[in-house]
Amino acid sequence: RLHWQPRGRAGGLHGWAWMGMFFAQGRRPDGGELQDPLRRLAAGFGRLPPLGDVGTTPLQLGPWCAVAPLWGNPFLTLAVAGGRLGGCLEGLGLRDLAGVGCLQLLGDVRQVLGVLQGGPFAAWEAAALQRHAACLAAHPVLRVASVARARLHALTAAINPAWLAAAGMAEGQELDTRLDWGVGHLLQRRLGWVQPGGRVATALELTVRIGTALQLERGRGKAKREGHLRAFFAEAMPPPPGGAALPLPLPPAEAERQLQVVQDWVGRVWDLRWDNLRKEKALLLVHDGLPTAQRVHLVKTNPGIACACGSPNPGRAHCFWECPVARAVVEAVSEQLPSATALARDSVWLGQVPACQPALEPGVWTVVAVAAIWGMERGRAVLTRWALPEEKQDPRWPPPPPANRRVEVASSQAVLAFWACLQDFVCVQRGRSGWVGGVPESHPFLRRVGVRLEVSVGQ
Repeated sequence: RLHWQPRGRAGGLHGWAWMGMFFAQGRRPDGGELQDPLRRLAAGFGRLPPLGDVGTTPLQLGPWCAVAPLWGNPFLTLAVAGGRLGGCLEGLGLRDLAGVGCLQLLGDVRQVLGVLQGGPFAAWEAAALQRHAACLAAHPVLRVASVARARLHALTAAINPAWLAAAGMAEGQELDTRLDWGVGHLLQRRLGWVQPGGRVATALELTVRIGTALQLERGRGKAKREGHLRAFFAEAMPPPPGGAALPLPLPPAEAERQLQVVQDWVGRVWDLRWDNLRKEKALLLVHDGLPTAQRVHLVKTNPGIACACGSPNPGRAHCFWECPVARAVVEAVSEQLPSATALARDSVWLGQVPACQPALEPGVWTVVAVAAIWGMERGRAVLTRWALPEEKQDPRWPPPPPANRRVEVASSQAVLAFWACLQDFVCVQRGRSGWVGGVPESHPFLRRVGVRLEVSVGQ
């Protein structure tokens, strides 16, 4: 009943989703506090760019405006520059009215004003007027007529006059508010964003992937974001022969190729039909979002900080390739490959299939690379936990091993996490249609047994 579900009728997204869209401060329309899960959800929606009208033709106002949703409707306020819509009425100091049961539609405003002013109405409106009068009488504040009139006049002053006129409120003409209840859904289909590249995404099509892309586009410019992706590519790729690096700035064609390689890898990880928890480590590695010492600026506050293996100032390259714990995972992967196969950093970080015979199935290798990063992250996490002072150790975890055995034990746990991650993928069995059928029966990581996949160890 909050936004697009007037009087119990379903209409598009659930009320809490739209509440998150339009109440970034984490409060209900009536000013009450949201529960913590909904508050976090609201904060996430609040980081999205402002909604705009993405309709291909201008919106034609008419008598149907009388049944337009009053709350969570950015069309009702004046449009701002650049084709963007204004904020919703709740954000204009009218939040106290958003929880009033007799104020759901634009046409309700005229009827409630009529109750307060005794204006003429059609006979069929009598039942609605009685409900409105009863609602006002039960309200702790609006039952005072002078207060109710002041708040209602403030509400009408905030509404776009064009909508008031279209709804018949300017001339006082009679309106049949028993029109089609699909108006809210009609407006929803016009609300959305223009994504990078010009693709339009309506609010009804919002997914985690689209929301992430919109937040990244808003939080930092395209050039800066692409610079982060190219930096990841440069760190992931082996040095060129002879150590001769490409000139800076890169030629446009090469810069675009590097960007496309990273974006293709991110797309392949996204496309895996797997628990997002398993995939997020690989995605965070691309954006340098994992909490290494360099990433969380521990180097600045503690210049002498070192990995348990002794390496100073551990960063992304060390924790996910150079550290003995990470190397243990690399060796576990290499042991499954033909002896002459060279496993480079880009094979794991960018999912580049190693050249070997027999050829590896690309879909399986994507799973292997994601699982390898997962295992390395688990090893890094336990080393970090063991390095905490004794008073900060979690009593629910076993006590850390002796300092001289921590790297060895963490390496074993990282390798175990790698194989457990592969087993998890096998259990969910969510490959794309036809994906499992293309896996050979003798694949070194995931082999096909009939219509199922099994983890193949030592094949």
